[in-house]
Formats: sequence, C-alpha cells, structure tokens
Amino acid sequence: MFSAIRLVPNTIRNLPWSLGRATPRAFSSQDNTLNNDVFNFDTFTMKPPKQLTTEMAEGIGEATQFYVRYGVANQRLKALAQDFNMPIVTKWQKMMEVFLVTQVHVIGGMGYTGDESGLTQYASDLAACLQQVDPTMQELFREVRRDTWRELVATCFGLEVNEIPTLSIADARNVMHKVSTKMIDPETLLAIQTRTAKIE
Repeated sequence: MFSAIRLVPNTIRNLPWSLGRATPRAFSSQDNTLNNDVFNFDTFTMKPPKQLTTEMAEGIGEATQFYVRYGVANQRLKALAQDFNMPIVTKWQKMMEVFLVTQVHVIGGMGYTGDESGLTQYASDLAACLQQVDPTMQELFREVRRDTWRELVATCFGLEVNEIPTLSIADARNVMHKVSTKMIDPETLLAIQTRTAKIE
C-alpha cells in the first residue's frame, strides 16, 4: 500500500477536504444559541481515534468496499474501463488514485487527515488493531480487503470478479521473483535504454 501512495502523492496532498472544518453557519440554529453556548466550530480540530477498534476497522473496510462497488469511485473505475487507448500502467495508476481518494474520504470521517500522513497513521493503527484480534477476525478483514481489491481491478479493467485468480503467498512471491528477474534481463534493459534515449 505504501508504494501505491507514492504513485499519486500530489493527489493525496491536494485533496480539498472539508471534513471536520465545518463553520458555525453550517450548523447554526436561527438564534445561534447552540453555537455560542455549546460548541465553537471555529476552534474545532478533528482527531483520529486514540485506539482503532475492530468495529471501527470493520466499518472502514466495508465503507471503502461500498464506495468502490456503488459510489463515485465505481463511476470513475467504469470510465477508466472504457478508455481502451490508455496504457495499462497509466490505467493502474489511475485506479490506485481512485482507491486512495476513496479511502482518504472514508478515514477522514474518523478524524484522520486527508493526506499521506493520515493514510500512514491509519495503516499503523490498523496493524496494531489486527494484532489484538483472533485468527477468525483477521481472516474476516483479509476477505474484505481481498474482495475490495478484486472488485477494484475487475471494474477498472472490465473483467469479471471470478476471472481474477487468487494467489497463495508462495505463488505471489514466485510472480514477484519472475517480474524482478525480467526487469534486470539484458534485453529488457536494452529496450528501456533505447526507448528513453528517444525522449527529449
């Protein structure tokens, strides 16, 4: 996930978030009694939870999946799927942008900042939370994340969810090894050098 954040740092840093920045006018009653006597939104500063609970983490995961499946994120992913001329790498980066913006939107409602720092803190809090739960709950979180990613990729690239294979950890490592080996192959390096030499 952290490598994904680096793909679109400007997008994350420049998100026009307004969650937690409401003004008194936005919530004012006609006589302004609540604003003056109960709470002053001008001085309000949103904060993430002191400790992320399993209920919070489950809600964040399900909300992210909901937006990917039904929300504006889904609309953007479908639009990407219709752009058949877009290079695969670019489309993948755009897909990651959609995912990260969606997740920032969801965790913003829990008080995390709408930038890379907020995502990093949430990832750290989530890891700490998962260390405290039993294996059954850990598997539940893995299933939600897996299903979200499958829907994300399937929607963006116009695939059926059941067409995306599930790899074991060993198989995934094997794929990574093959890709890494291919990247340092002399023919690949020569092709990269030839193409980059044409860039002005």
